[in-house]
Amino acid sequence: MQSIYDIKNHLKTVNSTVELTRAMYLISASRIRKAMRLYESTDTYFRHARRAIKHILVNMPSISHKYLQVEHDQNKATAYIVIASNKGMAGGYNHDICTAALEHMKKCKGAITLFTVGSMAASFFRREGYEIEYEYTSVMNDPTISAARRMMEGINERIEHNSIDQVYVAYTHMDSSVVQTPRVERLLPLLLSDFEDVQFRDEFVEAHVMYEPDPVTVINALVPQYLMGMLYGMLVQAYASEHSVRMRAMDEATRNAEEMIGELELKYNGARQAAITQEITEIVSGAGAVDGAVR
Repeated sequence: MQSIYDIKNHLKTVNSTVELTRAMYLISASRIRKAMRLYESTDTYFRHARRAIKHILVNMPSISHKYLQVEHDQNKATAYIVIASNKGMAGGYNHDICTAALEHMKKCKGAITLFTVGSMAASFFRREGYEIEYEYTSVMNDPTISAARRMMEGINERIEHNSIDQVYVAYTHMDSSVVQTPRVERLLPLLLSDFEDVQFRDEFVEAHVMYEPDPVTVINALVPQYLMGMLYGMLVQAYASEHSVRMRAMDEATRNAEEMIGELELKYNGARQAAITQEITEIVSGAGAVDGAVR
């Protein structure tokens, strides 16, 4: 049986844990709200960029460009960007997205260039024996447009040198506050089918649009901006998903700790009562012995 001293120390430790898990819950909630506000502030611009790209693809189906392709090929050189986190204590968040990426990569027959975002992704793929081209460890501390731009500049440089033909991103999509889904989505090449959700007026589709100085130059300027926006959105989705999962994990940990505190308090009170009873018994026994000796 635990002593009163041991139970008291255990209670102190569990109370400290509750304070920590509550603080982590509140921090995650705050970071989710901040990330989604930033994402929404840029969403309008990138939706217009999607419309412009679809208009080019619809009206110029024969255009040839490094960003565009009729169909993708599993035998081509493929880059994977795997987005995880820098911390644990988020349930199966990191394991689920890394496993989904790994399964997709195993189906790729061509050369693979791997980029990891978050130290957990880097650790996972090193254990699996993969060579990592570049690690982005600080990005998931605070995803920003500038971080997405730097990442896409590295990808574009490799596309220019023909070392990459297609790009996939593995990230966790935040369907709702309680549902997060690991996804592996193609970022490049762009296909017309990628824009099925984009709607515009019939007269805009039928209108004759001139691209100055020419469509290829417009694509060269527009597509990198669009890709940067897509990647930024994926980073924010992953960031929000991470903190949503962590919020649930911390909430559950807090409730479990509070239940443990209740049980420990019962044990503590019982141990105190037993100690008091023991002391009273010893006093009464001692008094009885003294009284008998006096007589």
